[in-house]
Amino acid sequence: MTKEDQIVALFARANPVPSLDLLDPVEPLDMENLASLSERSSVMTDIETIQPKKEERRTRPRLVPALVIVAIALVAIPIVLNRQIFVGEPETPVKLAVAWMDALNTHDGNAAAALMAPDGLYDGEEPSMIPGWFDYDRAIGSVYSFEECVETSSGPDGTVVECPILQEDDRTRALLLEPSPGRYEFLVEEGQIRSADSYLDNGGDYARAWQAFDVWLRENQNLDLTTMYIMAGVPERSPEALVLWEQYVDEFVACQGG
Repeated sequence: MTKEDQIVALFARANPVPSLDLLDPVEPLDMENLASLSERSSVMTDIETIQPKKEERRTRPRLVPALVIVAIALVAIPIVLNRQIFVGEPETPVKLAVAWMDALNTHDGNAAAALMAPDGLYDGEEPSMIPGWFDYDRAIGSVYSFEECVETSSGPDGTVVECPILQEDDRTRALLLEPSPGRYEFLVEEGQIRSADSYLDNGGDYARAWQAFDVWLRENQNLDLTTMYIMAGVPERSPEALVLWEQYVDEFVACQGG
């Protein structure tokens, strides 16, 4: 192909009307009218040309809101699952009884009182008395060994749980006496302990330890008995009394060679 042929081909491609046959018939023009500018527009004929097709602009779907929703769901679902998996299950009556016994042996009266119903009773006394009793147990070195707590009955009034125990303290250990059997009994209703009652063996070896300590106390610290006891066999739990209980039990143990 010569250069002339290439030029002709380029003009043909650029020409919007490649053939005069595509045009509507046109009336002949009066060339004299073209000399006047005002006459030109009235005699011009519009020629339809082949317009290139516009390409429609493709836009991405607006995925951002959907992605945000998905992200929130992916975060929320594990949170919900975690709450279902890791939030502690409701305490059973047996678990409440065990927690109360653990508080008893760590002498944490506040923890035990928190497990009680507001109108609950511990050995017939209101929950506010529990810390004083637990402080007394700490002063004399009480331990209530238990292996398990067992649900014994359940009804409209609640569930009864029993915890068999072996009781000992610094005095029984100093006298080389065996731990005494007993039990704690709990009435649990709606996730709270309504009553906690101790059934302890106040006879046998435990009674002998009490008697030996009482004799020693009267012989050596008779003037402090009114501070240490409310009445015969009922210890006082005031701060002043607890100091004396701890002091004299330690002295009694030392006298036994402990």
